[in-house]
Amino acid sequence: MHSRQYKMQILISTLNLVFMSIARFTEIYIVLILLRLSLGWLPNINAYNEPYFTLYRLTDPYLKLFRGILPYIFGMDVSPILAILFLQNIMVIFQNIHLEAFD
Repeated sequence: MHSRQYKMQILISTLNLVFMSIARFTEIYIVLILLRLSLGWLPNINAYNEPYFTLYRLTDPYLKLFRGILPYIFGMDVSPILAILFLQNIMVIFQNIHLEAFD
């Protein structure tokens, strides 16, 4: 019986680690998106030079999912706001999941 409780505790600890890792990953990805958006305001940045090229390659596939959902407002693409809000919701959900074992 003790072995079963130990295995359950390992499973619960592993799931908690996975949930917190997903939350931290989304937090880091939000920072990368904000950095990419900030670089968009600098006209002298060449997106094909490193490290900007890698940053664009990491963030563009996700941001393209949200393009076209919202129309341009005053000539600005507001889809990154929607993308960030979605990631923040995912982050909050996974930060608040905490499993505990019943004895």
